[in-house]
Amino acid sequence: MMYSHRARREAEADRRRKSATRAAARDLEIPAVENPRRRRQCAADPERFCRTYLAEMFSSPFTDDTREMLLTIVRCVEHHGLFAIAGPRGCGKTTVAKGAAIFLICYGLAGFLVLIGKNADEAAVRLVEIKDQFENNPLLAADFPEICAPIRALEGWASRGRLQTVGGIRTRIKWSGHCIIFPTVAGSSASGAVLMAVGREGSIRGQNVRSRRPDLAIIDDIEDRASVQSPTETATILRTITEDIAGLAGPGAFLPIVYPCTISRRGCVADQLTDRTKNPAWHGRRYQAVTRWPDDADAWARYRDQRQKDQYEGDFTARRAHRLYLENRRAMDAGAEVSNPYNYDATPQPDGTT
Repeated sequence: MMYSHRARREAEADRRRKSATRAAARDLEIPAVENPRRRRQCAADPERFCRTYLAEMFSSPFTDDTREMLLTIVRCVEHHGLFAIAGPRGCGKTTVAKGAAIFLICYGLAGFLVLIGKNADEAAVRLVEIKDQFENNPLLAADFPEICAPIRALEGWASRGRLQTVGGIRTRIKWSGHCIIFPTVAGSSASGAVLMAVGREGSIRGQNVRSRRPDLAIIDDIEDRASVQSPTETATILRTITEDIAGLAGPGAFLPIVYPCTISRRGCVADQLTDRTKNPAWHGRRYQAVTRWPDDADAWARYRDQRQKDQYEGDFTARRAHRLYLENRRAMDAGAEVSNPYNYDATPQPDGTT
């Protein structure tokens, strides 16, 4: 009987030793910030942050329009405003929104950010693109180790977060497809921050995660081809924005909302919310691809005719029309102004030109 008692004590001690060994193996040591000065400088300059830490996302230089879009989203949180930003497709609205979200999370300026798309799948795609930066961006990991080290330690296995610790304290990280909760780490500006993706037709109301309510919503092109054709659907989406999404902050609280969008037709949601005469509270701003048309309209008409002829005759890339433009480029471009001179197709063509 005495042997049995001693054996039980030894077994219990062995279990505790093994448990402590496993706990120590799970416990992460957060590396030091590689370049504190770089991190501090970018804190005061969202554009610099994007160009420094998100260089692959922002491979083209910022334009006046994209710079203003970025600052509008960042300031939206500070000023507790409503902002509708309309621009042409391909102008970089979605990329700017993702960059702004990462900036706000890294510096603790947004504690619960909701991404809202046409549907849950599209919203989740945006979330995955943001998650990828925290998982695989080496420079971001170097200067924001308290955020990225616990995330990278998961190695793609969300279940590993269940027992993950830093300094013996659970990080409580959640890394799923539609909602992520950043690791709880002492001294981290993003400690416990929430990033959620929902579709416009999903369960938007009542979002509450660990007693936190959203403090910023980014609506990314919530309309589609069918909805802009339907006054009924347009009205429904407007109610979703002004009632359901705006109510995410909870009773008596105001939720800042940014709506990067494209105006598809007169009367659509984007058209209405960017119309300052109808909805001044949304501080609407409209950006155009071409801000001033070329002086020589006749030259462009000749180019258009030649392009149509080339394509009719089987030259799908319209090389003769392209040569016509190259030979008269200075005269044809005279007077023209575009918002983004970097937004063009640079794919080499069969004759070597672009």
